[in-house]
Amino acid sequence: MGMENCKGKIVDSRVSDDIIQTSPNSLLSSIFGGSFILMVSEFANGEKNMCTDIEHVQKLQSKSIHPIFRLYGWQPWAVSIGFHQSMNHISVSECSKRGIDIVRRPTGGRAVLHANEVTYSIVTYCDNQQEWYKNIHTLLLGCLQSYSSEITFEKNNPEIMNFRRTNPETSKMCFSSSARYELKFRGKKIVGSAQRMYKNVLLQHGSILLDQSHETIYSLLNNTKEVNTSDLLDSLRNSSTNLEDVVGKPVSWNNCVQQITSHIYTLLP
Repeated sequence: MGMENCKGKIVDSRVSDDIIQTSPNSLLSSIFGGSFILMVSEFANGEKNMCTDIEHVQKLQSKSIHPIFRLYGWQPWAVSIGFHQSMNHISVSECSKRGIDIVRRPTGGRAVLHANEVTYSIVTYCDNQQEWYKNIHTLLLGCLQSYSSEITFEKNNPEIMNFRRTNPETSKMCFSSSARYELKFRGKKIVGSAQRMYKNVLLQHGSILLDQSHETIYSLLNNTKEVNTSDLLDSLRNSSTNLEDVVGKPVSWNNCVQQITSHIYTLLP
């Protein structure tokens, strides 16, 4: 469950990848510079997925690879805990009973159940974290607007820390609130993202929800006080949505990946 297990581990989970040359002054170049690797990976367990991203950070720091935009999935399902979040927030016994992994994420944010989703990670050089955050979500917005023009930015900047203080149980779940520039559909969060800087290298993770399976996380929480779990589920449903609900039919992992990669190629010279 700890990231210390990644030390010295060599991970290669690539299924396909392509080195993309960007055009100057484009959205892609503002995120990745002159070139980057577009990588589609296999489904893997929590530890392997997180170790792969850490390995990419280390390789970019040593300038042995290009920046990376990676798309992947999870098998089995896994709960990832934010880098600074307490492991006590999640019930180890309940996850074990259901065959769900628990892993610590190297990025910030709150707990996420990685179930039916497309997960992305971006590893790139960065000198302005807020600007890169905005640019990455601008890219994601373009990728997902083929599903609906009503997918938009969160325009405000909610007081997330105040929300966590006043909603201690609900705020254990990533999709219970939205930060500025995160993507929403009709006021509900559809992509959850988290970042961490490693000196001048940015690692950003995100979950693009395909269906309602992420909602199961409410039943995996380790509540420190008596809480009505149906209230937690209602809160999650009121604050998050998914691509199946957006388009009114199931959206497969392959379909979503194809939408993302196709949009990226439209941005090339």
